[in-house]
Amino acid sequence: MDPINVKDFLLESDDPIDNIIGTYDGTFSVNAATGSPNPDITTVNIKTGITSTCFFQGIFSIDGGNTWQDFNANLSTTRGGNIVVQTVTVVGESVADGSISISCLNYYDYTNSVGTAYTVLWKLVLFARPNQPALDLQPVGADLSFNTDLNYQKIASDTYQTLSAPGPGITSVATFPHNLGYKPKFRIFLDQSTDTLNLNSNNLYDIQTMSAGVIMYYAKVDTENVYVYAYNGYSPTTYTARIYARIYYDS
Repeated sequence: MDPINVKDFLLESDDPIDNIIGTYDGTFSVNAATGSPNPDITTVNIKTGITSTCFFQGIFSIDGGNTWQDFNANLSTTRGGNIVVQTVTVVGESVADGSISISCLNYYDYTNSVGTAYTVLWKLVLFARPNQPALDLQPVGADLSFNTDLNYQKIASDTYQTLSAPGPGITSVATFPHNLGYKPKFRIFLDQSTDTLNLNSNNLYDIQTMSAGVIMYYAKVDTENVYVYAYNGYSPTTYTARIYARIYYDS
């Protein structure tokens, strides 16, 4: 029997997995925060070559790569409108033109009059979202293979709903059933607009980035469902968002 070239085989799975469509990394050199403005914001825009929004996940390090945190971790603490714990974080946004905007937020501690400079490392991975428009595949310059050292998480559910926050003091909820009998891992993204929800027209955020502001978004999970809440704190305007919920078999 002739030997078989294993590179002729394709990975086939009964369950979908995250389709990685890009990876990036870089460094922010962040000046010490002075309190004006607060936070001090440094932004980089990545031209991905993709023509629409996509899902993403990022991590960052403020200690030279010894430890890493998810985007939106290490958020500041406030009291009476002032920052009382000096901190730095990184947030991301998938822009409607296909680019990715990453910002480093460096907060000044008014209570202790402290501002610190940082060198912030970041890494980013892009995932195809449901109904991702067709992509032009580009050569990578090397053979690719499936590597079981990595955790290819299986997707149990990949759906979206429209959720409106109609007025001051009102909380709305979108329920995404999974019926797995345990609490699974999940990712929540949203695009927000007061007038239209065209699939490709609005920027895409993760739920943590959009959790502070006029509308507060948050999510919970139990053994049957994922719940996404939108709380309108004070605006008379009805805010509407398309909520994407990707639920995994992994717990």
